[in-house]
Amino acid sequence: RSYLRRVHGGSGFNMSIRIHHCGAFVGVVLVAIVADLFFSHTLPNSVKVHNVDVPVENWEGVHKFSPKHIHAPGSEDEVISILREAAGKGEKVKAVGAGHSWSNAAQPVDHLLCTKKLNKVLWINTTAQVAEVEAGIQLQTLADALRAFGFAFELLPSISEQTLAGAVATGTHGSGRRWGNLASQVLAVRFVTAAGEVIQVNAESDRDLFDAIRVSLGALGILTTVTIRIVPAYNVHVKQQMIPLDAFLSNWESIIGSNDFVKLWWLPHANVVNLFTMNRVMNESGSLPHYMLRKAQSRLVYGLQQVGAHLTFMAEPINRFMAQIYPYLVKEQILRSDEAHVIPEPVALHSEMEFSVDIDFTPRIIQDVAQMIAEKNLHINHIIEVRFVKADDIWLSPNFNRTTCHVELLLTNPSQYLLNQYYSGFERLVQPYHGRPHWAKTFYTNAERFADLYPRYKDFVALRDKLDPNKMFWNPFLDQIFGSSSDPQVSAS
Repeated sequence: RSYLRRVHGGSGFNMSIRIHHCGAFVGVVLVAIVADLFFSHTLPNSVKVHNVDVPVENWEGVHKFSPKHIHAPGSEDEVISILREAAGKGEKVKAVGAGHSWSNAAQPVDHLLCTKKLNKVLWINTTAQVAEVEAGIQLQTLADALRAFGFAFELLPSISEQTLAGAVATGTHGSGRRWGNLASQVLAVRFVTAAGEVIQVNAESDRDLFDAIRVSLGALGILTTVTIRIVPAYNVHVKQQMIPLDAFLSNWESIIGSNDFVKLWWLPHANVVNLFTMNRVMNESGSLPHYMLRKAQSRLVYGLQQVGAHLTFMAEPINRFMAQIYPYLVKEQILRSDEAHVIPEPVALHSEMEFSVDIDFTPRIIQDVAQMIAEKNLHINHIIEVRFVKADDIWLSPNFNRTTCHVELLLTNPSQYLLNQYYSGFERLVQPYHGRPHWAKTFYTNAERFADLYPRYKDFVALRDKLDPNKMFWNPFLDQIFGSSSDPQVSAS
């Protein structure tokens, strides 16, 4: 009751007309407690190697890893030794970080090389606003280290459990029309080739190699260090409001143009979106609800999603119920940048597919998705997230040469039928818009299509053939992107 009074405020607050909302809120809390007990988030299954938890499956658990050898090197020299030994035997090596991927990007064939021990901050230059770190450091660990020096990432993605190398190599991103993906924040990298040679590259030393290596999907070498651009630590004023979907589509350009960071959590079947508008502030803090309250809100929403996942006939009414509840949850906060951009725990196990299109197609692609859901009579038990990312010049980046709208479909515990209808339908839907997939999420697109989607695709293939002529870094994922491998061991994996 006091929570509702604080949210709505004013002496004229009429408790009698709000009592049903209070009851609904209590009901959601009870559901959330049950979800916390029975459907809690789990990390990928792992094995201990040199006191490191090495993932042996991807985050969703769909792709299982069964390599012949598992390594957890603690230095670049150890990486070189592993690669040279594998090369001598004609075996394949795949780097694996946190395993936080819905695709099989990190699926190994012979050798799994876990980068988690390559996790040191090497130096931070506060004057130049640059930091060099080992590539296996996790994003949140680096964010904490930067904060101790009064600095931060320019922009973090929604999840901070990934290693820096994995997030960079797959084009992982946050949301803001004026802000690029993580790879665009990289100033230099150091990596080991299939031949065991070390190459350090930046935009001045070799522009083509630099533009290829930043989003390289593990195809060109093993990243050992990354130099990134950093910014003075900042807070973010976060506002949430529930608005009709049509209201956003009518004003989308103004909304994303007048705020630093914007994202949508669209509730299918309810025709409303939870609109997040976020703006940088330097000096304000502590005057609005704390991050822990946002975590509690996340738990409430998670509980409802789990009910919709296990009782599919409830998916539509639950989405509508969430639309009613959201306005009474946390609506405004001032948070540290890493708290504002990263989704608080829990992040429940679920599947994801994400494609990006030119930002000018934003209203059309959203309307097309809504029409597809209605025509197929699909019961969607999760949100659809919509984000925006600035153009870059990285060869295999989804944002290459175009500022983009990213539409991300999520499902909790989906049936195979729903996956086929929803995901396959969406992938067909984005083809006329030249949609590009998020490399770390589910997609079915093949090599023939990628050659048309990425103008520098053939250049990347030529560079890959030069740096890895024997396909040491090959795996089924790269086979899907670049075509059939001559190695039957990979094609059959």
